[in-house]
Amino acid sequence: MISLFDDSLRETLVLNLLKHTINTTREVISDIWVVGTDSLVQQVAKMHGADWIPDKGTNINQSVRTHFELAWRLGMTPLYLPGDLPYIQRRDIQLLLDSSQNMRNAVLTPAQRSGGTNAILMPDPSKFRLQLGNGSFRKHVSDAASLLLPFSINYSLGLTLDLDTSSDLQDFEGLTPGITHRLTTEDYLSA
Repeated sequence: MISLFDDSLRETLVLNLLKHTINTTREVISDIWVVGTDSLVQQVAKMHGADWIPDKGTNINQSVRTHFELAWRLGMTPLYLPGDLPYIQRRDIQLLLDSSQNMRNAVLTPAQRSGGTNAILMPDPSKFRLQLGNGSFRKHVSDAASLLLPFSINYSLGLTLDLDTSSDLQDFEGLTPGITHRLTTEDYLSA
């Protein structure tokens, strides 16, 4: 998105996406952790009712794994969601949770374009390898199958559409005229 926006607009876009993801998730899930290193991300997370956890990991996969293990130790079910889901709605999260069959199986959600993974629900501790990044969804499905881990795949539209590139944003503008303006002008610190 470098070609579309200056640094300030890009920052506003990212923080508004995070705000939307947190607020929508909070409608269904009470304990939300935002893990990161950026002070503005921290401010948005806290302002919108999420717990902030400073990231000490060297990469996203290590970080998510560390926090999944922490959740399991605390008797919680971890759910990984990226903060760039402009179409996420309450029903998307509810459908994902329903796909777990009362937390008896893991749930994976693909990213529609990159082949990445946009959601991972892992109710029980496992040796499942996190491999987030382009093409990760196939790797995650393969790993879950090789571990004989019961899992389902969730294709909820609001979870599959993430905003990674300027092309994504242009396509989303075609789907929802005005989305770019809304995401780059809203005050990400407001309720």
